[in-house]
Amino acid sequence: MLATILKYHLFSHCQHTPPLPEGVDWNVLMSEAKIQAVEALLYDAIKAMELSIPREILFQLSSNVATIESDNRKREQALSDLAYLANKEAGLFLTVVKGSSLARLYPNPIHRECGDNDLYMGSSATSLDSLVASHGLEVDQKDPRHSSFIFHGVVFENHAYLLYPSTPGDTSSEPEWKKESHQHLPLQVLCQV
Repeated sequence: MLATILKYHLFSHCQHTPPLPEGVDWNVLMSEAKIQAVEALLYDAIKAMELSIPREILFQLSSNVATIESDNRKREQALSDLAYLANKEAGLFLTVVKGSSLARLYPNPIHRECGDNDLYMGSSATSLDSLVASHGLEVDQKDPRHSSFIFHGVVFENHAYLLYPSTPGDTSSEPEWKKESHQHLPLQVLCQV
């Protein structure tokens, strides 16, 4: 049901609402939307399609969407502040990837649910880590794929590479795809929808 409602709302240009089966379990639908991180998209669809849903579900969904919007505004402000600091103090330009970058493809970008801000810094990744550390913030480098830190209450992942070997747990300092002997190694892309 969730896929049907979202599909109709996002990709149909019809003026009428599709018939919904009797006895839609809105609690199950809400749970599925939460798991798939599309609560705000469901809310937009319900409003646009003028679906009749139980008042308590509408209030709950509306509250969750307000939180999503607030979290995204906080994330965007932290990103803007970090970009200004990085450029001003170190001449660095941030490249945003994954969730925050994909949000611009949504009908309402602030309704793209994200958990953090992902940056691709390439060879400047260590420079950004040093800058952040110089401001007294802890930089966690336990994950071999990226460093991470919290800036203005928002988690950032600082990626030096966009592509990594598909081998889980590889902690080598140089990704396999850069080594000449592994030109045809399967790769996984960090950018996930």
